[in-house]
Amino acid sequence: MLEDFARRAAFPVRIFRNQERLGPVQNFARAVSLCRGDYVALCDQDDIWEPEKLALSGQAMDRARERHGAAKPLLLHTDLMVIDAESHLVAPSLMQIQKIAHAAQEPLKTLLVQNFVTGCTVLVNRPLLEAALPVPEQALMHDWWFALIAAALGELLFLPRPTVRYRQHGRNAVGAKRFFGGKNVARLARVAQIEQMIASTIVQDLALQERLVQLHQRVPAYLAGFLQAARQGGKEAASYARRCGIAKQGRLRNMLFLLLLLKAGYLKYLEDLK
Repeated sequence: MLEDFARRAAFPVRIFRNQERLGPVQNFARAVSLCRGDYVALCDQDDIWEPEKLALSGQAMDRARERHGAAKPLLLHTDLMVIDAESHLVAPSLMQIQKIAHAAQEPLKTLLVQNFVTGCTVLVNRPLLEAALPVPEQALMHDWWFALIAAALGELLFLPRPTVRYRQHGRNAVGAKRFFGGKNVARLARVAQIEQMIASTIVQDLALQERLVQLHQRVPAYLAGFLQAARQGGKEAASYARRCGIAKQGRLRNMLFLLLLLKAGYLKYLEDLK
């Protein structure tokens, strides 16, 4: 299918085969490492782009580059519409379904514990990729890692409109799940899984701290403080997160997050993940 598309496409198509299965995160990392453009757009699923997606995203990136300079790492993301397998509209906003929003103020404080960037809407610039690559093994998803780098070193931009029709079907790796849907409510009872996720997120944040040091960039005091408190767990971790505004979006999400920091059950998974 790819070779047939390459023959018919009105633009150059390069096809690369991995020698072995890399998994989604490192597969994305290799793909973007092969790109040479000033801007790179991620197009990775059976979704449909709105006709003006690239134009709108590119214009927003150009304006940001004029404001911040060509060396500033930039990542732009947008909302999405949700469609079904037959392309019928299911919902006008994926972010509304998932009860997430772009954090305009201090986005890193949210991204340390929760991702709100959907990769198939993303446009990044060359300085962002230079800082983000190689993607560490500790990264949970490529879009989350790119967003962390943008929030820590550059600018995280948002277009408050859907530019992608996100196809939802039974095989999605990450689907358009309603936060208060039946399956998600059931997940809240699976404390062990949530504790493992908290531990994995802390390990990802440790990788971010290490990358900032490697790049000779300032590590935010709240990042270093949160990681120190999180590795202790209990009251210290919960109090520090609350005091510094490191929080998940939504009252229920954040209450559960603080409660599990307080219980410190995630610590038993932390050492195994480092």
